[in-house]
Amino acid sequence: MKKLLSLFILTITSITLNATPIDCTAPISNTEFQVEITKIKAHDFDEAKKEATEKLLLGKCFTSAQVKMLLENLSFEEHKLELAKKAYAHVTDKNNFGIISSIFEFDDAKNELAEYI
Repeated sequence: MKKLLSLFILTITSITLNATPIDCTAPISNTEFQVEITKIKAHDFDEAKKEATEKLLLGKCFTSAQVKMLLENLSFEEHKLELAKKAYAHVTDKNNFGIISSIFEFDDAKNELAEYI
């Protein structure tokens, strides 16, 4: 029962985070960013890094360069692409978001991101 309740709360929280519009005019400070990226790098597994990165991305605003640094910690192209798309709404300098494409190995991912933005 506790697991079911926890799953329900996690689902509602996730829906709320994804649905909550955020006005991104100023990115997080470099100091806060360094603290958060250190926490993410401390995870051993890519899935844990992805989850921590996603949680961070959905609650704050970032520069394109900060998003790039966050996504570089992930191993899987599909994770990078998924989070890049989610991060776009939380970027203060959307005109620079094209720098994100350099983290992708495959042209398909680069093209999909370009179409998305």
